[in-house]
Amino acid sequence: MHKRTNDKDDDVLRAYQILAHPVKRGIIKFLGEKGRAGFSELQRHLNTSTGTLYYNLEQLKGFVKQDNARKYMLTEKGKALYEILTKDEERLKAYLSSMSSPALMRFKRIFK
Repeated sequence: MHKRTNDKDDDVLRAYQILAHPVKRGIIKFLGEKGRAGFSELQRHLNTSTGTLYYNLEQLKGFVKQDNARKYMLTEKGKALYEILTKDEERLKAYLSSMSSPALMRFKRIFK
């Protein structure tokens, strides 16, 4: 039997999916740090193809929007996700720095 989720559960699931994807996470992080950026600037920073960036920006509707100058910026939901991302990264890095094993060392490289 499939359990129906509510809108809040869907939002939480979507947030986790965004944070788990390196390009989407990179877009959120860059715009959170920079404030706003054009397509070319995002593409250079993320070192990704045009198609990949367009696709991921489309997937981030509701979290990222364009202003009148066609610069990308975070929505209120995007800003909240950025705060979660940065706080969780700090806590995760602190926790992992106290550990040492080959698997954790590989994991640490992901979150440099």
